[in-house]
Amino acid sequence: MKILVVDDERIERRLIEKTLARLGHEIVAAEGGAAAWEYIRNEQVRFVITDWNMSGVDGIQLIQKIRSSQLSGYVYVILVTSNDRNEEVVAGLYSGADDYLTKPFNPSELEARVAVGERVLTLEDNLVRAKNQLEKLAMVDSLTGLMNRRAIYKFTRGELERARRIADPISVIFLDLDNFKGINDTYGHLVGDEALKLIAQVIRQRSRTYDGIGRWAGDEFLIVLPGANLQ
Repeated sequence: MKILVVDDERIERRLIEKTLARLGHEIVAAEGGAAAWEYIRNEQVRFVITDWNMSGVDGIQLIQKIRSSQLSGYVYVILVTSNDRNEEVVAGLYSGADDYLTKPFNPSELEARVAVGERVLTLEDNLVRAKNQLEKLAMVDSLTGLMNRRAIYKFTRGELERARRIADPISVIFLDLDNFKGINDTYGHLVGDEALKLIAQVIRQRSRTYDGIGRWAGDEFLIVLPGANLQ
């Protein structure tokens, strides 16, 4: 994992770098809060270990910048401090730090706290993947793999609005399979399902990658063709 280590004292930075590099982590060093914030804004960083007392932008200010910004993912932050009084630790955690480490620290304790942070970030990644999967399932017809009614309706509205705005042609094809009920009555619903999947496959093969294809209902399909006129 890439870990950003922030400290304006080179010796303190090197101690953390040496401990974590031994575990296989990729270490990026910043000599202060301002340099760290610039790096975070331009590079994807998920894990930060920052000293509290630094000139310019200190650790607390850096954490507040991280928490108040819309970054692409959650950033886990360990605050390193020589202040071991309870009120100081509480203030650091309230500022947005996920964990803290007091100086002088035991390298084994640093390793353990980093491991905790890794578990938290792994859990967040799993939750994001599960959320994305649920969102995808909510927009996909489970039988054919095409957009479901809700998704194709949303796609159609967006493309109609875009075509109207730029005066671009757009076509919509509505397909209703002839005598589909007879397939289900004669051969059963499982065969009917296979027929629907075959139709969906044919439509996909005959369509452009940017066309919208959805199952409207039952044996009805909707195809949205941006930029296509009637001819």
